[in-house]
Amino acid sequence: MDLQLKQLLDITLRMMKDVYDTRAMLVHALQSEKVMILSEETDPINTILDALEVPEEREDYILGMLYEYLDGNMTHEEILLAMDSQYEGV
Repeated sequence: MDLQLKQLLDITLRMMKDVYDTRAMLVHALQSEKVMILSEETDPINTILDALEVPEEREDYILGMLYEYLDGNMTHEEILLAMDSQYEGV
């Protein structure tokens, strides 16, 4: 993965995590699952998969890693390293 792609992925993952965390806080504060921050047409996870041109056979694995990151089970550095190592194998 070249430096520019790593930087874009870094920024995108940080923004995605911020949106995810903000939505979780609003859902808790408002006690409603109907909190929408992004439009329904916006799909940052699939956008990342498409941008990285992830092969279909690796999509589930990378998707799982993204959700682990969003749920707080991986650090930002861990997800970047994991995404980089998966990308190198393509």
